[in-house]
Amino acid sequence: MIPLPIHYTEIEDIYTRTLGSGVSTLAVAAAEDGEGVSTLSYALARRAAAMGHKTLLVDFNRRMPSVGQRLGIATCEWSPGNPSAQSKIITLSRTGLSVLPASRGGIENLNARETSTLSACFQQWKEQFDFVIADTSPLTIQNQENYPPENVCAACEGTILVVLTGRTSETRVLEACNKLRSSNVNVLGAVLNDRHAPALADELIRETRRLDGTIPRVMEKLRDIIHNSTFINQSI
Repeated sequence: MIPLPIHYTEIEDIYTRTLGSGVSTLAVAAAEDGEGVSTLSYALARRAAAMGHKTLLVDFNRRMPSVGQRLGIATCEWSPGNPSAQSKIITLSRTGLSVLPASRGGIENLNARETSTLSACFQQWKEQFDFVIADTSPLTIQNQENYPPENVCAACEGTILVVLTGRTSETRVLEACNKLRSSNVNVLGAVLNDRHAPALADELIRETRRLDGTIPRVMEKLRDIIHNSTFINQSI
């Protein structure tokens, strides 16, 4: 998980459309591992905490926990509906953000998987925090270690679906959307992660090479213009 600067325009826009619009419990989900769920969850949580809002970030991904590990917080034992969850919350003095790291071990209480139990847990957290953000496990990768991500999403007021462009297949995205739809999840929108997408300058240069056989000198000059253009090469 690479921290995103909270002053990025994209983070501000997502924050404004979710937490900033009155959503107090938000789930961040994806079809597969590695799509940027933890990175976005952490950025939104830090953005809310920076405004003085009491914010809790909960890692529900027991199979591949990321938030706690990246922040140097060890996994612990807790489950929804159990008073133990409250005592495991850690507040980071540097940011004012509170974190509940992923629980280790199997899920012994099957009731903890139910949407009703998870909803009650979120309601309890809302009594203490202004915002609660859930970092969920992948929607298309089910295993006995995790709480069903679609149930976690259904227990929240809204959900964001993160899609890694160029890597995640359309089939997987549709499967994830169908699970959310079947669970009556309130999907607020999708965030496209362009981490592996080529930069604009690279794409333009690649296109110029199509005409190297016809007008090589013109294309070479055009590539120099693209390379030296501050506008085209600006970081996004």
